[in-house]
Amino acid sequence: IMKRIIVCEDDNRKFEGIEKTISRLFKEVEIKRVKYAKAAIIEIKENEDKYDYLIQDMQLPINSDSRIDIKGGIYVLGQLERRNFNIKYCICSSDNSSYKSMVENGYADVPFINYSSFQFSEDIKEFLES
Repeated sequence: IMKRIIVCEDDNRKFEGIEKTISRLFKEVEIKRVKYAKAAIIEIKENEDKYDYLIQDMQLPINSDSRIDIKGGIYVLGQLERRNFNIKYCICSSDNSSYKSMVENGYADVPFINYSSFQFSEDIKEFLES
């Protein structure tokens, strides 16, 4: 079964790591990358039936011309909740302060994958098989 994934990640090295891991775990995969928060929402809104999963960074620009925002991921989670898109999503971040921010903002139930964890590969596989 084809896995159709959108990855919202502004860091090139981290995106490449995510892409390589997913491509190694699954043979049939289609990955689209966006680099800022609003681009993720626009892409999903315009192509909702095209994606099954969103892997979302926490700290990234909200707009194409803005700086990294520690709540970029929270912005996306809020938009996903309000718009009720039919897509499974998780936060993939390399710092625990991102998870703390999710909890503080009422998103403790959203899957959190620690990019820098030794379990990263298993965690992303588990998310994409759910």
